[in-house]
Amino acid sequence: MLQDGLGVEPSKADLLDALSSGARVPSLDPAPLGNYYSSQLDKGGDRLAHIVEESSFFTKRLALASSRIYYTIFAVGTATAVALAWYWIREGVLSGGASPTILSQIFTNVLIFFGASSTLVAARSFGALAQAASTTFDRAGAMRQSPSDPDSVDLAKLLSGYDVGLAKAPPIPGTVYRLCRKRLDAAWKAVMMAEGAKP
Repeated sequence: MLQDGLGVEPSKADLLDALSSGARVPSLDPAPLGNYYSSQLDKGGDRLAHIVEESSFFTKRLALASSRIYYTIFAVGTATAVALAWYWIREGVLSGGASPTILSQIFTNVLIFFGASSTLVAARSFGALAQAASTTFDRAGAMRQSPSDPDSVDLAKLLSGYDVGLAKAPPIPGTVYRLCRKRLDAAWKAVMMAEGAKP
């Protein structure tokens, strides 16, 4: 992002860190439509703010979609667990095969398991990422509307908040990206055309 926005080349230390921590597994996600960033501005603070605005727009929409999917999975799983537990308790009590106390403990454990499940944690994490991306999108847009070029301090603050949100959330599922990328790309280009800028 810094390289594309400001023309700043990564240092040897940054390259070593990126290459040594990356995985050798090929990505199954489709390539971006066109260039990774669509900004046609000259390299500098405005271009970086524009790139962050575009990136946070995509992140917000993808994170919201991911959060809704995970909340749906959690709700369906919890409802299924409750229905099964109720059925087991009812059948166990009626048949006299298990005491109500043991069956109620099973029911409670099932609810706790789904209440603290990784699905719910992921849904909340994606929701928090969507909020962070939304804030970043608004701040980047405000910077672009400013008559003066954004300074390095403002850009650092903008990027740090966005980076923290990304670091706290799991990766966006590839399926969500596949389903949403064309619609989001079309929406972004439509907005850019409406503003008189090249997509």
